[in-house]
Amino acid sequence: LVVCTFTGEQGIPEQLNYLPPDKNPQWYCAANNGKIIGTIAFFQEEDGWHAGRFAIEPSFRGRHIGTELLTCACRDMFSSGTNSITMEGRPATVHILTGLGAEITGDAFPFYSSTCTPMILTKTAFLESIG
Repeated sequence: LVVCTFTGEQGIPEQLNYLPPDKNPQWYCAANNGKIIGTIAFFQEEDGWHAGRFAIEPSFRGRHIGTELLTCACRDMFSSGTNSITMEGRPATVHILTGLGAEITGDAFPFYSSTCTPMILTKTAFLESIG
């Protein structure tokens, strides 16, 4: 799913999708009838946890699966002691993340076939957004 979305749809070189074990990747997935239809990974960077590799199977987009996946994954990450998560989001992802309390931390920048916007989601803002 990650390769199909990022390499196939967005033209991002496949080698950029890889998350090495030393980044302690934590993958979360949504499934339908045993098939993975959504995914996001959280991984450690020098300044803390980072989120990326967020993808939803094209035929399942627009059904709020991504929002539910992000909500469940962030709830789990924050319950494990994490206080903030950084990320860069494509335009559709920015919309979802701001709805979950994320703040834009910089200007959008070109990245292959689209743009990415740097963001941060704090535990406090997330918990306030989900009530």
